[in-house]
Amino acid sequence: MGTIACNLKYSGAAARLIAGAAVASLALVAFLPLSTALRVASAACIASMAIEARQRVAQHRGARGVRSFAISEAGDVAVETAQGRRDDGRLRAGSFVAPWLTIVRWRRRRGGERFDRFDRTVLVLPDMLDAESFRRLRVRLRWG
Repeated sequence: MGTIACNLKYSGAAARLIAGAAVASLALVAFLPLSTALRVASAACIASMAIEARQRVAQHRGARGVRSFAISEAGDVAVETAQGRRDDGRLRAGSFVAPWLTIVRWRRRRGGERFDRFDRTVLVLPDMLDAESFRRLRVRLRWG
């Protein structure tokens, strides 16, 4: 099967999901018995997190936005961020695969055989890739 290379595109579905979650959170804050100042602060926090999530996940921009990644047969991962930085790492067990969502779980290599302490994830929705690339990615993650 070889290396699977995925160049992520803008995702309208991710943007809608993030907007829906933000609106639901804002509605919840509006009905909580809080002071006005605390409601305004909470609303500002929710709005800023939604904007950052949309840029990172749906638009693939920002410091942590992933533009593309590749997974080799051996499980090596190469990730390119929106800022052009390339990180290499290793695929980890526990990636999630479903027809409507795939989450790639990987750990960044620090040099040699040393790795970061925590895993990283890349969220992939069907509209971020062409159908064949999305299918190949799901098969690789599910069956190795």
